[in-house]
Amino acid sequence: SMLTQISLGDAIGVGHEYVTGLNAPPNDLTFHQHPLHKDLKPGMYSDDTQQSLILGEMVLDARMDSTEFTNLSVANRFVQGFKRDQRKGYSRGLQSLLEEVSSGKELLSRINEHGRTDKNGAAMRIAPVVYLTDDLDKLFEINEIVSGITHEGTAIDSAACVLVCCWALKYKQASLDEMMEYVKSHFDPKLKLDQPWMEEVKSKDDLGLITVRAAITAVRMSNGTLSDVIKTAIGMTGDVDTSTAIAAAIASQSKDIVDDIIPEDAPFHHVLFQMENNTFGIDYIKNIDKMLEGVKLK
Repeated sequence: SMLTQISLGDAIGVGHEYVTGLNAPPNDLTFHQHPLHKDLKPGMYSDDTQQSLILGEMVLDARMDSTEFTNLSVANRFVQGFKRDQRKGYSRGLQSLLEEVSSGKELLSRINEHGRTDKNGAAMRIAPVVYLTDDLDKLFEINEIVSGITHEGTAIDSAACVLVCCWALKYKQASLDEMMEYVKSHFDPKLKLDQPWMEEVKSKDDLGLITVRAAITAVRMSNGTLSDVIKTAIGMTGDVDTSTAIAAAIASQSKDIVDDIIPEDAPFHHVLFQMENNTFGIDYIKNIDKMLEGVKLK
């Protein structure tokens, strides 16, 4: 139920994004109105879920009819996915580009003019790609394409790290400690991806790396339940819709984290009823999850 968990982490996290001090809503696993982002009502998800959902759908199509992941095919899907369900939450630059362009080709040429970023948007959307194949080298190749459309530098590494975590948990049945050994062996120690991050999730540089470290830390520090992964991630403050969405994606693949929200008899199942349920809402997302869980590997 990766996408459902991403959407929960994102939608609960949205109300807490960079909200601190007296304005901060309680960290109580409910949906709060963000004081500034009035367009995102409680229970609505943001760009984190939308782009993850688009990539999840692409994985399904790649399984069915050998859709290839290319710069153009992914850019086309990002534009189509935004146009069918326009929502706020994207970075200002990408939001306005997606509103203005009408094709992937146009998006790519505009990004070439504007430049790419090392922030956390690449890491926040990449996790569903793990459903495509258990070949880690192939996953790294696809990450270079998917992340390289909008991001560069350490942002690409941060997204690759999310894939390594999900891959190790899904295909190697790794424990969370074993997952960290895979992270250590695949990334330059200078990136510090195996080091915990306990502070506010914000940075001028390398926000992708910091966000992924915060997400991994939340999963590992939690009491072993999805609800606590979400609360632990949100408790760090800062860009927590993204770090919480990534933490939920990683948690969804772990045999050591109990999902105490999505199953019908789960103690926090009522939280799901507050999620948006329009055309691309929670029922649609759960359906894509079911299909991803059922797909045969390439």
